[in-house]
Amino acid sequence: MCGRYNLIDNPAVGLLLDELGIDLNYTPRLNIRPTDTVPILYQGRSGERRAADATWWLAMNEEEGRLKPDQRWASFNSRADNLIDGKIHKITPRSFRVILPATGFHEWTNKIPQNITNADTGVLALAGVAKYWKHLNAFSCSIVTLPPHDRFTHIHKKSIPLMLQPGERELWLDNRAPTERFSIWFETRIPFDLSVTPVNVETLKVVGETELIEADR
Repeated sequence: MCGRYNLIDNPAVGLLLDELGIDLNYTPRLNIRPTDTVPILYQGRSGERRAADATWWLAMNEEEGRLKPDQRWASFNSRADNLIDGKIHKITPRSFRVILPATGFHEWTNKIPQNITNADTGVLALAGVAKYWKHLNAFSCSIVTLPPHDRFTHIHKKSIPLMLQPGERELWLDNRAPTERFSIWFETRIPFDLSVTPVNVETLKVVGETELIEADR
C-alpha cells in the first residue's frame, strides 16, 4: 500500500519531466494524503504528453455537479493484477495509465514513518491509473501496487508500488499499447536501490539511520 507520499524541490524532478517532454509547475508538498489534489502525467489522444491535476482517489461519485470520493472502498491504490480485468477500470469512464511524480513515499514501521525513495536520484515515477470525467473536466487517479516483495515486507507486508525506470516511462504512457502488454511488469520487483529513512512525516526531518534496500539483480 502507498498511502502517503511527497513531492518536493529536486532537480531530478525536472529531468523526469524533460525526459517525457512535459511542463509542470508544482507546489512542493511534504505529506500528500489520499483525496488530495495531485499532479499526474499522461498522454493525450493525439499523442501529446501533458500534466493535469487529479484527485488521488480513483472511484468517484457525482453530487450536485461535483465529484466526491466514493468511500465505499479505498481506491487510492490499484492492484496491478486487477488492472486488466478489474470492474472498476472498465466502467465509464475507463481507466488509463498515468505517472505520478514523487520524491518519496511513506510507510510506517513500529509507528515510525519511513521515507522511501530512489537512493541515487531521490525521485520516483510511480505508475498510476486515472479516469477523466469529461463532463466535469476533472481527473481522478490511483497508484499501482505490486504483490509484497520479500526484501520489503519488514517495511510493508502487503504490497510495494510499481516504480518505473527510465525507458519504461514513455511506454507506460503510450495509450496505443494495451495494458496486457505490461503484465510482465506486474510481478513484484525492486528496480533500483531504495533508501528507507525514518522521518518526521510533517517536516521530513530525519530522525534515524537510513537503510539501503538493494535493487533486484
